[in-house]
Amino acid sequence: MSYNYKNYEKINIILLAILFTSLLGLILYFDLFSLKEGFTSESSFVPWSNDVVKRFNIYQATVGENNYQYNMLILQQQASEAEAKELLESGYWSWSDKVKKQYMDAISQSPLIKIDTEAALDYAMKIYNENAIKEVLAFNAKEGKFLLYGIKTGPNDFDTIKCSSDLSNSVLQKNVFDSYNLWNGYKNTKTTTIKNEDIPSEVSGFSFVNGPCNPCVAINEYPDYSCPFKININDGTSNKTTSIWSDLWQL
Repeated sequence: MSYNYKNYEKINIILLAILFTSLLGLILYFDLFSLKEGFTSESSFVPWSNDVVKRFNIYQATVGENNYQYNMLILQQQASEAEAKELLESGYWSWSDKVKKQYMDAISQSPLIKIDTEAALDYAMKIYNENAIKEVLAFNAKEGKFLLYGIKTGPNDFDTIKCSSDLSNSVLQKNVFDSYNLWNGYKNTKTTTIKNEDIPSEVSGFSFVNGPCNPCVAINEYPDYSCPFKININDGTSNKTTSIWSDLWQL
């Protein structure tokens, strides 16, 4: 599916057609991220044959009823031709058993509603290739949400700690309400970069796994998964690393 890095503040949210996906928050970041490096190997990218591309487009227009729009370049980087052929033959993308379990665990942990996890899995595998669902799971996990949205540190919406929007070299920044602009009444904010070694003292519940590093490199244009961290958001999981991020960080 289509993901790109141009502006992660602008999110087009497309809720899936059934309730469990909206409650889980499985959203398609069409103008958010293109995490090819984290979920595929761009160096080993092999385009699908023209025949498979044609058959895939026909499949989406008929069986898929054009309900889902795919960026074919990104899709071919996420899924191999063999995976596409399996979808065309079986109606399902191929997922590993581990990813199936990660997905069903995420579904089962919804605090708002309980739905049969097998039915949820059956539906999702018709839509998402494995690398795409890993991306969705990662950025709906607590680590991914911290990297995308940061945390509030005060009563004002401007008081935040979050990764900067410089996707060539994102760093963790602290934004604090400073004063009002006397000319236009707008709020002024003061932004400072937090040193890596100071992040645990600035962000409650945050700790490094292997020592100070820049966690925001995971959302650069070319993501780098070399800075594992733990974060406690008081959701009952303590500071335990989620399964999907343990995989990305190779813990």
